[in-house]
Amino acid sequence: MEKLNQSENCPCCRSSEIKIISHYETIHNGNRRMYQCQNCKHSFSETQGTPMAHVKTPLSKVASVFRVRSEGMGLRATARIFGMHKNTVSEWENKFAEQKEPLMLYAICHEFINLKFEGDELYTVVGKRCEPSDSEGWTAIIMERASRFIIEQRCGK
Repeated sequence: MEKLNQSENCPCCRSSEIKIISHYETIHNGNRRMYQCQNCKHSFSETQGTPMAHVKTPLSKVASVFRVRSEGMGLRATARIFGMHKNTVSEWENKFAEQKEPLMLYAICHEFINLKFEGDELYTVVGKRCEPSDSEGWTAIIMERASRFIIEQRCGK
């Protein structure tokens, strides 16, 4: 078991003594981690307590549904066009209500911007100052362009 290296708490007992116990692959949304509380032994996914909990649909499709809803398309028409039940669309709207602005930006970015990854390196002092070529303080940052806009929008609020 690898030790969790973030400030996450158990949703059951609020303990910070949790460990990553496994990883699993989702159909549309990549790898996810499973955690286990070392106090109460409760197991949970990294998305528990977030709007993405139990959502199996790709985030890009969720964003597209919200985009057409925000343009005035009715609930039933949206469900019919995307091949889903109207209750699913309604549940998503309730779950993601606080995420509307980033999701809209995500949908717009994926419609108008080709998915491109950008990278850069950062140099920081680790331990003591030395020549950059001798330092261990190099970090590579790689980010998908559309995601960068979402992060900048969240930080700018």
